[in-house]
Amino acid sequence: MTILPPQPAILVVDDEDCDRRLFRTVLEREGYSVETAVDAAAARTMLALQRFTLVVCDLQLPGESGVSVVEHISSAHPETGVLVVSGGSDRARAEHVLALGAYGYLVKPFGIEQLLIAVSNALRRRQLEQEHAQYERTLELAVSRRTVELTRSREETVRRLAVALDSRDGITGRHSERTASYATVIAKKLGLPEGTCDLLTLAAPLHDIGKLAIPDRILHKPGSLSADEWRLMETHTTVGHEMLAGSGEELLELAATLAWTHHERLDGSGYPRGLQGHAIPTSGRVVAVADTFEALTSDRPYRPAYPFDKAIQILIGLRGHQLDPESVDALIDSLGQDRSLCETVRTANGSATLALLPPAA
Repeated sequence: MTILPPQPAILVVDDEDCDRRLFRTVLEREGYSVETAVDAAAARTMLALQRFTLVVCDLQLPGESGVSVVEHISSAHPETGVLVVSGGSDRARAEHVLALGAYGYLVKPFGIEQLLIAVSNALRRRQLEQEHAQYERTLELAVSRRTVELTRSREETVRRLAVALDSRDGITGRHSERTASYATVIAKKLGLPEGTCDLLTLAAPLHDIGKLAIPDRILHKPGSLSADEWRLMETHTTVGHEMLAGSGEELLELAATLAWTHHERLDGSGYPRGLQGHAIPTSGRVVAVADTFEALTSDRPYRPAYPFDKAIQILIGLRGHQLDPESVDALIDSLGQDRSLCETVRTANGSATLALLPPAA
């Protein structure tokens, strides 16, 4: 058994009883479902009670004019089409109702065929608009899903790169993730835009990516580095920048900036370029503080982790001449106000270190 689609429902709004009956007879003969209303108030009531495909509305109504009906439909029932009927030709009024979204303007008297053609054209236009709107919704949903997929994909890519980096520099384990967490805390405390904080969270784990090019004998050396070894270690900033820069992709460009600037210092004593003050981008200054604090509270090949209070003291000592004071204050204030940000983790030698909650999986 074939189920036919329902016929379009049409509301005829006209104060002339003979015109309403004529419209109803002609349109129902064509298979349309027809209801009628005598004025604007009755039309609004009918529209609230039933969904109509098309409204055929006379402009000359008692009380409120048909223009008010068109305006109401345009604002409250945009899915409903409107065909306007008028007893006289008024170009200005016609242009007005057409600008409001009316599908046509018929001037009485008109023939039955002219009415049916106008109704058919109006219904066809409404169908095309509905199909276009559905296409736009489908496209928007597809783009949204694809955006989510790409976001997850790049997050996973960054995470895996960070894991590879921390595995390479295994003694400091999960340094990249914890540094990113501290950087996010600082950025939010500073009031940076939400989008900037989110991007920083994704980019910060790659700040040390250049260490992939540093030999194990230097990365894992238990003692102090020689001058030559230290110069080679410092190249991880420029190597990281070269690895990440130039794609034009916002995430990678920020990561390249972080790789290049997280060891710069306000007084110009940092590397690789000896930048000073605000010549260091905000993101670089934020990650410099996060990176320093994470390094202080983690075991390194050349020393055990500092206790939390000692790390804070060192951080305060660097505030203002090497590290950005606002970023230092933001981190200390966040840690002080919400101790759930931290948990004390006992290392193998019994010294206390710090890790951001929630703990890494």
